Amino acid sequence: MVKYDVVIIGAGPSGIFLARKLVQLGKKIAIFEKSNNIGGRLATRRFKNHTFNIGVNSFESTVKELNEMVQAGIENETLIRDGVRISAKDSITSWTKALVENIEVHKKSKLQKIEFGDNENILHFEGHDCVATKDLILTTPAPQAKEVFDSSGLDSNALNKATYKSSIIYMIELDRKLEQLKEFHVIQHVEKDKLHFYLLEFEENWNEKSKEELREEFDESFKPIESYVHKWKYAKVDKSISSDHQFDFKSKSVYLAGDYFFGSDMDASILSAQNILDNVYYPQ
Repeated sequence: MVKYDVVIIGAGPSGIFLARKLVQLGKKIAIFEKSNNIGGRLATRRFKNHTFNIGVNSFESTVKELNEMVQAGIENETLIRDGVRISAKDSITSWTKALVENIEVHKKSKLQKIEFGDNENILHFEGHDCVATKDLILTTPAPQAKEVFDSSGLDSNALNKATYKSSIIYMIELDRKLEQLKEFHVIQHVEKDKLHFYLLEFEENWNEKSKEELREEFDESFKPIESYVHKWKYAKVDKSISSDHQFDFKSKSVYLAGDYFFGSDMDASILSAQNILDNVYYPQ
């Protein structure tokens, strides 16, 4: 069985930030990500030969802790800075992939259960063999972390206080320009060869309809040439919780990070990660 000093669950901003810092400290670490992508809600999709960043399209960087990762993106020309506003030059995932270039990452590996031991914990995955680790850091949305804790016999009801807004992403190709939109927000619009390509977002409570059902429903209204739908169940934090809960399971060497502790943006993700570094790994 492979053993690590630290295993990080989730390849979003806080997970990437923690991984880079812990590697600098000489820790043997690995990131395990349940999806096939790097970046969490920093996601990109190609649609009709155009690049659309379907999650976070741009962000503001106001905390010094994020500067190192942002500067790396500017130097490798994956990011563009405009004051405190940071945006992708093309694909936002080009930035996140470059950040973990020298870090061990396992995709399509969903943590299901933690088996607690005296000196190490055994992690059981769907899509990967079990591994052992001294420390475990979960950077997933609060409901996904709670699901793991519930299956592992831990009381994590405090995480129920963190709530989220959901959103639906709708990408369409049209032969006309859209005039007025009441429910959808235009995130991106590209016009080429008299065709219009839109990235639209619709915020609502979680919709149980499948992506295909939603696509058919939207297509009926917009009449696109072609379309694509993506659903974000945990698109944005609506209510955060105290950062004290990051250390609820410190006695078991399990920690939590994510934007639901310090707010709802990129800075919040990084500050939660820095909070773990300051309280667990950096000398006092």
